[in-house]
Amino acid sequence: MKRLIGLSVSAVVLAVCFNAFLFTASAAPPMHLIEENADWVFHFNLQYFRHSEMGRMVLAEMPEDVCRRIESTGEVIGSDLLEDVNSVTLYGQGGDPQQAVAIFQGRFNHEKLKSLLRADAHYQETEHRQWSIHRWRGFDERTNYGSFAAHDTIIISNSHDSLELGLDVFGGRAGSAAGNRDFASLWRVPGDAIMAVYVRELGDLAAEHGHATVWRQAQAMLLHLSERQGDLHFSGRLDTGDAEAAQLMANVAQGMRALARLSPELEEAGLAKIAEKMYISAVDTELVVELEYPSSDLASLIEEARNQAEW
Repeated sequence: MKRLIGLSVSAVVLAVCFNAFLFTASAAPPMHLIEENADWVFHFNLQYFRHSEMGRMVLAEMPEDVCRRIESTGEVIGSDLLEDVNSVTLYGQGGDPQQAVAIFQGRFNHEKLKSLLRADAHYQETEHRQWSIHRWRGFDERTNYGSFAAHDTIIISNSHDSLELGLDVFGGRAGSAAGNRDFASLWRVPGDAIMAVYVRELGDLAAEHGHATVWRQAQAMLLHLSERQGDLHFSGRLDTGDAEAAQLMANVAQGMRALARLSPELEEAGLAKIAEKMYISAVDTELVVELEYPSSDLASLIEEARNQAEW
């Protein structure tokens, strides 16, 4: 009996640990792969998108010419872009896209991709620790650096230094966002999120690009989108750094929502219903905007808008 109880307890402990591992492994975005000093992060989970009701409808309505281009590209690189790529994560410092890093996770044909890269006239191969770094020139004549960090992970950047640092983060030799308290907001993102965007130093980025003063005063922004039981869930948080500023922005947003609900044009387009479903509030120093809307209804609106644009 004691042995049976002991085995039962062990099974429960293992089950709890296994479920905890699954939750951690599915967390989005993968903070352990993002460099600790990144200013912004974009994450798109194609695996969750493909299995969502919205994703299935979007893919089913994809134009034939787009499908053909995706299919032909997949034949060249040896992977089905719509099935084999599980997620794409981008991060960077400042507003220079040349310093950004892209992480692709999924199933890839390494040998076919390597043969394509080696066919480039500007191709070079160097080493960084245990990884090979491939250098080639893209269609836009920009120099690219990429590495097969693991069998299911490819890391690419236009900057050699950024790629090396990204590989060190991947290998645990450099700090990641998982150990930086500034990224604590990302733990709010549900593990089944389809898309997530986080800007840590929004004010600095806004000033760098000459945006409005209201954005320059903001500290951080978090957006994420997921789908549960056929409903899309959107959440947006803007940390203004000041409770009065957050309340003022919430009042303005609520006023705009009220006008949208009364607009005949938006009512005809079906967008007034979306405005009606929005929840807008100020929580401490944050402006919070949330929306829950049926995926099928939103897909119909998108399809209708596309048909009107084509007409």
